[in-house]
Amino acid sequence: MGKIMKEKFHKYWGDPDKMNMVIFFANILDPRDKLEYMPLQFSQLYGEEKGDHYFDKVKYTLTSLFEAYVAEYSTSESQPSNVQSQPEKCIPIGRVQSRLKSQLKKQKMESGALDNKRNDLEVYLGEAIVDDSDEFDVLRWWKVNSERFPILSKMARDLLAVPISTVASESTFSTSGRVLDNFRSSLTPKIIQALVCTQDWLRESNEPISLEENLDELENFEKGTSVIV
Repeated sequence: MGKIMKEKFHKYWGDPDKMNMVIFFANILDPRDKLEYMPLQFSQLYGEEKGDHYFDKVKYTLTSLFEAYVAEYSTSESQPSNVQSQPEKCIPIGRVQSRLKSQLKKQKMESGALDNKRNDLEVYLGEAIVDDSDEFDVLRWWKVNSERFPILSKMARDLLAVPISTVASESTFSTSGRVLDNFRSSLTPKIIQALVCTQDWLRESNEPISLEENLDELENFEKGTSVIV
């Protein structure tokens, strides 16, 4: 079992070139970690030389993904609306100036020129990490700070919503392994559809099922299906 677990580890963690970068991005988008400990972790796992190479690769890929988000959302937000504009009322000079400042700030934010020409990602990584606590909620933190990081928060929303699977590690402790016999591989699409529909109906009723009360109906159903076959 230990040998199998080691093979599983090397399959998913042994070769960083084949690993999904999303798991690193999710760690970076946690304000309690960011890039604080990642260089040391890479160095301990893969050695100093390879660790530096993989760390640079993660940063480059993260920057490329962020630039793709900037291009997508900047384009979508800059498209004109189909709603007909209403005639503007007379606005005081002070409000006009405030609106112009707000528009200029938005344009700088979208182009990455805000905060000394630093984009959302650079500003986020340049800030100190957040103190860890049991009550900390990473999704709530991004929701509160979404106005500060308008593009990066959208990327965090997508990446942090990816569920973590434990199937690979749990299957290692299975003594039988994956079983595929004639019975399990003989389900037709119609039978699968019937099973899914039946499960949906049973869940919707929210009532316990008594097999004893339905034995007669089940026998009649089996006789009917056997005649059809």
